[in-house]
Amino acid sequence: MIILEGPDNAGKSTLAEYIKETNGLTVVHSGGPSKDDNEIVSRMTQYMKMADSATVMDRIPCISDPIYCRIIRGVSSPLSDSRWMRGLLLHKPIIIYCRPSEHILLNLEHHLVKEHETKDHVQLVNERARILIEAYDNVMKSVPHILWDWTAANSYCYSYIACIVELDKERCNDRIGE
Repeated sequence: MIILEGPDNAGKSTLAEYIKETNGLTVVHSGGPSKDDNEIVSRMTQYMKMADSATVMDRIPCISDPIYCRIIRGVSSPLSDSRWMRGLLLHKPIIIYCRPSEHILLNLEHHLVKEHETKDHVQLVNERARILIEAYDNVMKSVPHILWDWTAANSYCYSYIACIVELDKERCNDRIGE
């Protein structure tokens, strides 16, 4: 499993589409904010079952939900419990932290609004963008990851992503054969 994480406007969906188009992997989008705790736990449980597959996750709730719940909704996430993250990391996913410069992240005028994003949600994300960026940076300090900045990407960087995808496919095939 390859997981693309990062704040809004970081290039996750664009990178996911690139990987899908060039490598034919399935891309799963996290579905945005959950309606309640049961829904997000159910989603995370479903995604954990996919952890050994050659799949690209555009966000994974055990990273993003605790950040967005606290900063956007002012509530605690049931996925804040570190057991979720430890369980995920046991599968050794490849985590790519999409993190362009703060200047790019704060310029949400070109952000592609997703189906699940309400006008109020987008406004709160815009107002609290710096806090979200800082929270992501802090969380990612304790998560093994590859840093990706689409604004600095060149052909070498995209070749590197292709190698990562191939590595993940091989690992998944090996796990299936075990």
